[in-house]
Amino acid sequence: MQRAAATPFRRFLANAFLIAGFNAAAGPVSGADWTIAGLGVLSGGTYSVGYRINASGEVTGWADTADPGALYRPRHAFRYSSGVMADLGSLGPGYDSYSAGYAMNASGVVIGNTAGPGYFTTFRHSAGSMQDLAGLPGHRFAGVNGINDAGTIVGYGYVVGTGERALAYAAGGVVESLGALPGGSYSSAWDINNAGTIVGFGDGSGGATHAFVYSGGVMTDIGVLAGAGNSFARAINEAGDVMLWRDEGSTHETLVYTGGAMVNLGSLPSGEAFDGWDLNARRQVVGSGSVGGTSHAFLYADGALTDLNDLPEVAGTGWRLSIAYGINDRGQIVGAGVLDGRTQGFVLTPVPEPEAWAMVLAGLGALGAVARRRHAAT
Repeated sequence: MQRAAATPFRRFLANAFLIAGFNAAAGPVSGADWTIAGLGVLSGGTYSVGYRINASGEVTGWADTADPGALYRPRHAFRYSSGVMADLGSLGPGYDSYSAGYAMNASGVVIGNTAGPGYFTTFRHSAGSMQDLAGLPGHRFAGVNGINDAGTIVGYGYVVGTGERALAYAAGGVVESLGALPGGSYSSAWDINNAGTIVGFGDGSGGATHAFVYSGGVMTDIGVLAGAGNSFARAINEAGDVMLWRDEGSTHETLVYTGGAMVNLGSLPSGEAFDGWDLNARRQVVGSGSVGGTSHAFLYADGALTDLNDLPEVAGTGWRLSIAYGINDRGQIVGAGVLDGRTQGFVLTPVPEPEAWAMVLAGLGALGAVARRRHAAT
């Protein structure tokens, strides 16, 4: 087939889309402004921790509550939405009970653990009520860590006759064991994406703990970066990139497994280790590291680690951001910091400037005007 000549106008049009597409995919760190908001605390509480954030910017985590009948201040899971923190409660008696939200999907369904005197179980909170996952058919969860937008929950539990196993529950089904790596005695699942790909870790025939990817009924050992040591997969994005930890002796590293290769995210400028906790579709990773003996929240993006306390919008506000636990695909970051001497959850939101789509629309408008002028001149 004969191709049309690549006129200057066609090259300009192609380059305009290429540039617009590149900017749309670029991370919010370079050339971005930020806003920071505290999550506040529950009624009568003293602290809060933001742990995960969904696509809509809703946050879950845990915060303490005021209960005069409790020996200790109860800690409860919460859902933070539109500036309001809602106490999700617990499944036990009001005294000495606790719960914590560990994951939340796009529909606002929260999963986590809850406990109290004489009991420990897992829960799913939706439509205003908390459900004990022990009532699900199949195996029983001992802990839950991830949920996707279809409502599939992953975690771990004890399987009679085999030991601790990674578990998964799809809505309307049963809690199923994912098995273990060849020769392994245990496994644990930590995250799941919307394609149903699950990541976690377990031991194998060599005795070391290795990260795995579970897809299509097959558990695949993704190993470590190099040499010996243990690896632990903690998060997966929609593209299938996996964030994991690697430990060998005194060495601790955060890696991203992408395209069949391991990428080491490096260490802090001080040489201290970076602990990653979550990643998004842009392969941006959030976590923490020690700065002068104090924990600071960090973001890995564009090949570099940034101390979030060094952002102009954070410096001088009174905040010290201690740890970043979660990041969504919009680049919003949640975690915990200290403000006015009190630990409080935060949401850090990037404000890209200029917006990629505004550039696209403006570019298309200019192209349309050029095309009209060229047409009128012929």
